[in-house]
Amino acid sequence: MFQVIVDCFYTTKLHITFENYGEVISVAQMVQNNEILSVCEQWLKYNVSTENCSAFIELAEKYCMEKVKSFIAKWLCKSVQPENCVRHIQIAENYELSETSENLFHYFLCNFIKISRRQDQLKDIPEDLLVKVLSSDKLFVYKKEIEVFRAVRTWLSLQENPSRETVVKMFKTIRLGLVPEDKVKEEVYPFVTSTAMESYEICKYYTRKAIKYHEDVHFQPLYTGPLNRPRGIEGLFHISSGDAIGNTYNVINLNTDIFQVDLESKILRESTIHSAFAKGSVCLVKVNNFLFLFGIDNRSFEAVTARYDASISSWETLEPVPHGGAIGSTASMPDVGEILLTGKINNN
Repeated sequence: MFQVIVDCFYTTKLHITFENYGEVISVAQMVQNNEILSVCEQWLKYNVSTENCSAFIELAEKYCMEKVKSFIAKWLCKSVQPENCVRHIQIAENYELSETSENLFHYFLCNFIKISRRQDQLKDIPEDLLVKVLSSDKLFVYKKEIEVFRAVRTWLSLQENPSRETVVKMFKTIRLGLVPEDKVKEEVYPFVTSTAMESYEICKYYTRKAIKYHEDVHFQPLYTGPLNRPRGIEGLFHISSGDAIGNTYNVINLNTDIFQVDLESKILRESTIHSAFAKGSVCLVKVNNFLFLFGIDNRSFEAVTARYDASISSWETLEPVPHGGAIGSTASMPDVGEILLTGKINNN
């Protein structure tokens, strides 16, 4: 490899390939040539892929190439797709890239249905990771909790002799109260009463409880717990269909969460929330890259008007609308930068 370095001195061209890059970088480090090392770093950045990024990270760690490691950490997020998401998460966790791992986990939560429908991907998801995903309150399955059951059923069928503990742990991640009654009876019940599940009485118990939850309207208000606890992104409504504020697609959850989907990295991030968010007491409207809120503060019960700036993820409290009031609906006129409010005036 010394010859490659020597040739570079004479020709100003560095012959670096997938076969020799490790040795070239080793020699460049040995002779402490920063220019050649810089070329090597650029080569690594340009040629990184899901298949080789583990080797590239190890090399970066060995030779203290922090810029390369940082670049790959960001690349893992920017290049994530349903077909490589699990592998990217494993790489991030193996090399303790905590922020990257967290962002990729959010991506998994948002794209769970797409990922779970690919058997080649589902089979290789580690048990701990799948349990973490399926147990999350923020799993994005919007009114399709049956997809969680189907993923569990398929994953178990693809494993070789899963342990009893694993089967029960997986089954308990399904929030059967969110699965439509007909799906519980048509898909879940036949599964738990099959020969393969004959000895799993706990699974049958949860299924019967879900059926009772659906059939007995008097039972529902009394029951709170994992059976029907909403997913954190359940009940989302989009601020403006297909629209965005800045470089993010903003989503509101009336259980007092704001989420931002970064359009470049495709990563879902939590944002701040204004205290006026209380179910049924707010109206939202987007004008000129800002999100305006009109409603009643759920702590002081006073009228509030606020403006959300997505670029800095913060709220600014504005003068409340005249008379305060229980706002009924809003309409925006972005061309002139105005908002029309309609609703009942608070006579108190």
